[in-house]
Amino acid sequence: MNETANAFVLNELSERPKLIEKEVSGIAGQRLFVKKIKKTVFESGLRIIILSGLRGSGKTTGLYQFFMETQIDKAFFSCDELASRSIKLHEAVEALDFINKQKIGFEKPFLLFLDEVTYLEKWDLSLKVLSDKRLKLFILATSSSCLPFKKSTELARRAFEIQAMPLSFREFLLLKHDINIPDELAKKIRENIGKKSLEQEYLQVLSRIGSFDLLALYNDYVFHDLPASLKLSDDAYAQAVETMVKRVVYEDFSKYEKFEAKMLSSAETLIKYLSTIPADGVKISKLSEVVGISKESVSRLLAAFENAALIKGVEYKGRNRMYKKPRKWFFYSHSMRFILAAPVSNKAEIIGNAREDSVFRHLQEISKNVFYSHECDFITDEWNIEVGKNKKPRPGTIIVDASQKISLNTVPIPLLALAV
Repeated sequence: MNETANAFVLNELSERPKLIEKEVSGIAGQRLFVKKIKKTVFESGLRIIILSGLRGSGKTTGLYQFFMETQIDKAFFSCDELASRSIKLHEAVEALDFINKQKIGFEKPFLLFLDEVTYLEKWDLSLKVLSDKRLKLFILATSSSCLPFKKSTELARRAFEIQAMPLSFREFLLLKHDINIPDELAKKIRENIGKKSLEQEYLQVLSRIGSFDLLALYNDYVFHDLPASLKLSDDAYAQAVETMVKRVVYEDFSKYEKFEAKMLSSAETLIKYLSTIPADGVKISKLSEVVGISKESVSRLLAAFENAALIKGVEYKGRNRMYKKPRKWFFYSHSMRFILAAPVSNKAEIIGNAREDSVFRHLQEISKNVFYSHECDFITDEWNIEVGKNKKPRPGTIIVDASQKISLNTVPIPLLALAV
């Protein structure tokens, strides 16, 4: 028995729940991805769940919430602490066996929470071996960077990935203002978009927000869609987001993508330039010209930013078949776009771009397939959507804008966002 591992695990079992309870106390609601975790654990039969997503999207807090809620036998390890004490994962699990007087995950279900799992050497192989040997062990793992999850081949077809997105508008209302838009109302909005006018649903939302103005709340949300905004001043939040982007570029890209120093500088230039322009399909050749690197290097950087969950490329879809057109690049976090673009761009233009990011972010939760075309900004399995004021309505197209106008084919952006 590894005495160091035994002592560490004993202390974690005793003290970690107290720390977690303190951390989640006072949090008004539960994130959408936590609900997905619960459903996956209890209904899917999958036993390795990877929680990925942008740095700062609240992954650790989400694990804390699920840890406190579940009644299944469990343990929570911060793997950076394991690594700092030179404790292998299998040694920590063997210590759990010893303390529990039986092998965990053999006779009955056991939940093992592993935060910052990529600090462990050969972490993905370790998870695979544990899962193969312990058929009732459920592993929930996260990392500050989601890049290593994209690089792993050991867990292909074995792990289920759940992405922690920036705050949805509903989550923002709940966590910042204690305004609860219930699942039933969100579902009703979602089911009726494009089928009938949403006046009744809109009135129900207004009754929920009381004296608040819905558009004002939404505009505030556009600038504050990451959990850190709930605790920090605007200046401190902007600095935190800028630091986060630099960590993705200079730490994650350097470590996991093996980019050289020159490419890292180009990566920072590229992401800042993308923040200043509309999401309209941008040619790789244009980006190559602006950043001053080859088209191949631009493509590599875009793929890296996409894997790091900063941006998402949306493909063009023509009638009845796909066409090779430039992808439109959206930011997962619209407040990140605003913060990166603010020093050099017109505020009104950035807000328009950020609102499109917001629409895209919520459509991602509703539909697995999101495209664009020359006829509308977004095509999903359910709708064709055009974003912005003064757009000419087309048959079968829904206009969404930052107004209070509602009709069969016109939906305020805040109401569309509340469908998630």
